[in-house]
Amino acid sequence: MIQDLDNTIAELREEFERIRLALAALERLAAGGKKRRGRPPKWLAKARTSEQTAPKKRAAKNLGQDPAAKSPVSNS
Repeated sequence: MIQDLDNTIAELREEFERIRLALAALERLAAGGKKRRGRPPKWLAKARTSEQTAPKKRAAKNLGQDPAAKSPVSNS
């Protein structure tokens, strides 16, 4: 009976450690509202640009206009 109790205590301590680590990771994520420093990779900048221009292109297509003639996108 004592050995069962010792095993249970050991298992609970292991589980407690896993929960403690999980809580620490979640707290880091919650506090991670800081912006990254540095320039984003080129592929990310291109993806953002295409996301921003997609609605303009779609609207121009629906209206039968050339999207490039309406507002050119700057790559700076």
